[in-house]
Amino acid sequence: MKFIPALVLMAAAAVPGTPEPGLAPAGLNFTLPVFNAKGYRQYWLRGARAEPVGESRWDVTDMRLVHYRGDAKDTIETLIISAQASFFKEGEIASGSNGVRVIRDDLEVSGERWTYNRGQETLVVENNVEVTIHAVLPAILQ
Repeated sequence: MKFIPALVLMAAAAVPGTPEPGLAPAGLNFTLPVFNAKGYRQYWLRGARAEPVGESRWDVTDMRLVHYRGDAKDTIETLIISAQASFFKEGEIASGSNGVRVIRDDLEVSGERWTYNRGQETLVVENNVEVTIHAVLPAILQ
């Protein structure tokens, strides 16, 4: 049997529950890549499962949020891992009450009850905080 691609596409678009064009699909194996105006990767949100809550919020299970520098080298700036988190597309804010691990070249942070705000370049971790600094700190213990 031979299918005509345009007809298959139209049939898939007519299936109830199919996401509207431009909206990120929710459910199992969630992924949301976002690119900047120059076409370079800005961030990539992934999760084992995601549920939409409102227009720009997702509750994500097994979240991996990767922020890139937004240049041609596709360099990773920050990696955020959490078993359960909420992500707000507006403002690029991720938060959760469970554990989080934030990894950068210069440091690693882990803890609980946290909020990461990319726009304001802030990370607040309230409980059981551990910080590992991967930078030379000359004469810190004198």
